[in-house]
Amino acid sequence: MTCDTSPVSADPWRAPDPWHVTASAYDGPAYAPAPPAVRWPHDAFVFLVTAALVTIAGAVVGLLWSATAPKLSIRALAAGSEATFKSQAGADARFLLLSIIAGIACAAIVLAFGQRGPGAVVGLAVGGVLAGLVANRVGVLAQHDATLSALKSLGLSHSARVLNLVGFRVRAQGVLLAWAIAALVVHGLATLMRPSTR
Repeated sequence: MTCDTSPVSADPWRAPDPWHVTASAYDGPAYAPAPPAVRWPHDAFVFLVTAALVTIAGAVVGLLWSATAPKLSIRALAAGSEATFKSQAGADARFLLLSIIAGIACAAIVLAFGQRGPGAVVGLAVGGVLAGLVANRVGVLAQHDATLSALKSLGLSHSARVLNLVGFRVRAQGVLLAWAIAALVVHGLATLMRPSTR
């Protein structure tokens, strides 16, 4: 609102000038629009690439697990020793360790590329679960022939029931989620300490 401050005439016979008041529209502060929480094309691309690469990494971890994990001794089992079943727990523990390391590594790589949005988070979660399943399957296939050869050399049945009992695989199914959980925890902690500026 502005007032007219023009000088008043000194002539007493002159009609007084009207007092002008002009009201102008109030201009509020300008706010920049907030960026969208999800950028669908970009986040969809990040999700697909992250999930695919993490899943492929599961095959590598599966081969590493098959090569380094303790194996059940079918010969000792046929001789009546039940202590050999401890190796199955050891195989699960080795799978858990490798999955945690792989999950941390995947999250670190994603963070190194500056990906902190929902596409990266969902990609790590989905890819981590698929990678755990792939790693287990690759390990099973890698040891399948060795298990069959050991059973045949001892004249034992190699039926599906026997293979399920003595075969090389993950026994504790919850271990398959370790990859995804480790990746999400690391990514979440890093995001909390340094929030995204997107």
